[in-house]
Amino acid sequence: MKYSIIIPAYNEEDRIGRLLSELSDTDAEFIFVCDGTDNTPDLINAFSCEHPGITIRCLEYSRRLGKGGGVYEGFRAATTPIVGFMDADNSTTFSEMLRL
Repeated sequence: MKYSIIIPAYNEEDRIGRLLSELSDTDAEFIFVCDGTDNTPDLINAFSCEHPGITIRCLEYSRRLGKGGGVYEGFRAATTPIVGFMDADNSTTFSEMLRL
């Protein structure tokens, strides 16, 4: 893998599907940092099982980290030298991130 994308996700159950559908088999490691109380981690893990060619990690926290804390924990977990982050609400699409 060449780079990691960190995606903090707080109660994104209703929106995460749109982002997941955009992920492709790339040289990326996707690190979702979930600190909410909904089914977001379940949706991410199910997608990961259905798409074994995409490297997805879902970090779950029982305490609220906030966006900055989520990004920080994602950076700590990243395994590549190049790391970026994006919002789980898909305000910046994955295809736009690839152009960066």
